[in-house]
Amino acid sequence: MELIKFRSLGDCNSLLRAKDIIGKNLFWCSRIWEMNDPMEGVYKCYPNSNAISKLYNAKKKRFICSCSDTAALSTPSMWGYYANGFRGIALKFTSNSRQLNKIQYCDELPTIEYWPAVENLIHAL
Repeated sequence: MELIKFRSLGDCNSLLRAKDIIGKNLFWCSRIWEMNDPMEGVYKCYPNSNAISKLYNAKKKRFICSCSDTAALSTPSMWGYYANGFRGIALKFTSNSRQLNKIQYCDELPTIEYWPAVENLIHAL
């Protein structure tokens, strides 16, 4: 699968991260609550407080590296948001990882109402 990683070149840290991708195959990963979209990974959940604690702990173990598909190269907003307002770069690479997941956007928050659904989500995280 071909992927695109947009990088800002607006400061020294951004340049070093781009160099790590190119030279060392190292990608910056963030926890879900460090992402730039405040609604990333948010959903409604009505189980008991123990389930909420389990979900939080499961999320805490995960790190995310956001990439785009090649269609993003011709999408101006992607360059604007993720490549320092059109002043950054886009790096194309190939991955055969089975751990890649395409983000599915929806208009409403997903709701988890039943304990088995919460357990399945915890195991998926």
